[in-house]
Order: sequence, then C-alpha cells, then structure tokens
Amino acid sequence: MSFPCCSISAADLQEVNLQNAAVPRLGQPAIKLEEELKVVRIITPKYSGSTTKEFISSNTWVEIFRRKTQNLRKNFADCYIQAALLDLLTGQAFESLYNEDFDTTDAMLKHLCITFRKQHFQIALIKRVQSGEAFEGCTRDNIVMCFKQLLRELEVHTGGLMALAQATEDMFPLEWKQLRVDSQNLSAEEFQGALLAIADKMSVHRNVSPKLFGKAKKPVDAKVKDTEQKAESAVKSSDKADSGSSRSQHRKVASKKREKALKEEIASLKAKATEAKPKNSAGKD
Repeated sequence: MSFPCCSISAADLQEVNLQNAAVPRLGQPAIKLEEELKVVRIITPKYSGSTTKEFISSNTWVEIFRRKTQNLRKNFADCYIQAALLDLLTGQAFESLYNEDFDTTDAMLKHLCITFRKQHFQIALIKRVQSGEAFEGCTRDNIVMCFKQLLRELEVHTGGLMALAQATEDMFPLEWKQLRVDSQNLSAEEFQGALLAIADKMSVHRNVSPKLFGKAKKPVDAKVKDTEQKAESAVKSSDKADSGSSRSQHRKVASKKREKALKEEIASLKAKATEAKPKNSAGKD
C-alpha cells in the first residue's frame, strides 16, 4: 500500500497502519520505520496543551519533538513525521489538529505554538507554583529536578522567578536564609546556584527535606474524602457489573476487592485523623 506524500488530514493519518505501509523514500523497509517510530514514542513525552496539567510549554515540546525526530526526518517522508506527531498528542492539542489539513509537519508544529501560547501557559504555571499545586506528588528525591523543570519554563519571566524563589523559601526556610539570596532581585543563574546548594545539603544531611505547602500538602481529612469518593465509584462499578457474562463477573470481583481495600484505607485514615486531633489541641493549650 502506498502512502502519498501530500496534504493530508490528521484524521486520515490516524487511520494509517504504519507497520504495513510501504515507505515512499530511500527504499527503507517498513520494519525500520516502525522501529524508528517506537524509539520516538519512548523518548518523547506526550503533550496535551492543558495549562492545568502540563509542565512544559508548546514551544519547549516542539523543540523536543524536532530533536527526537531528526533520524525520521532524514530517512522518511514527511507524512510519517506527521503521523508520529499525532501519536504523541492528547487532549486539546490533538483535537486542535485532528480535523485540520496541513501540508507539512512544520505547519502543524507552528499551529501548536500559536494555539497554545507560551505566555498563557507561563501565567497559569506561576499560579500553580504559588498555590503549591505544581509540587503535588513531589518528594525529597525529585524536588530539585521539579524546580529545574519549572525554571526552564519561567527563567525569562520575572514574576516566574520570584514565584519559584518564594516557593523554595517556603519549602526550605532555614537553608534559604543561610544562602542569603535576594528573592526580589534574582537571576536564573543565581536561582540555579541556590538549588544546587540545597541539593548538596540534602545529600549530606538526611533531615533536610522540603516542607510542602498549599495544594501540594493534603490534610488527612482531605485524603479520607478522596478515598471515600473512590470507594463510592467502586461500589457503582460493581453494581453495573452484576448483570452480564463471565467477563462482567470478573469485573465485579475486581471491583469488590477494590471496594474492600478502599474501606480499609478509609478506616486507617480516620484513625490517624482521630489520633492527630488530641495532639493538635494539646499543642494549642
């Protein structure tokens, strides 16, 4: 089956079976194409365009995509690069391209940068840093890497650097004070130096750990609520699985197991919450 290298809709590209398609340039075997595509999928992050979930801007993602697909560009027709691009997009980013016609991969990448503007992403990311949401799920082991990733997107944004500096001070108050850094007049290089100094302290002193704040730090009661919602969902899915074949029965058993595990987790979290309350009140007295 031949694959014409011309203007083609993203919807059509999605339906192409790349593994069986004949390669139109340089006589490369189809298996070689599939190997290259597999490598690209592994080493390139997916991109959704969401300002509430992403940690990289469209510009940064486009740069990464160009770099990771260099071999594909050299050896295969552009229509295959377009297919690889669509395979890595999700959510809003995928929808923005799916029903459009583009002559080249470059046109698709340009469309992404225009649709998901870096300035809008930076503003949303700063708000996530200030609220602590950007650090949700971070641990002692990956907090410095998380800051470096955020710095890559906000280093040329004055407000972004200040937000990162304030977040670092909130998480490492003693270490930040010892560094004597001026948060109001901070360059990207100075902030990176401060991060390295904090990383060194953490490698030497096990008691140096980030104190998560805001949305990154969920209280016990909030965890109980989240777990209860999961349990509710498990009960509903188990009810739906009641009617049906053996496959439905299998899902029902799995749902019951999840429900039991979640109930045990709720009981454990509530017990912790009960134990914590007397301690807190004793501290206030």
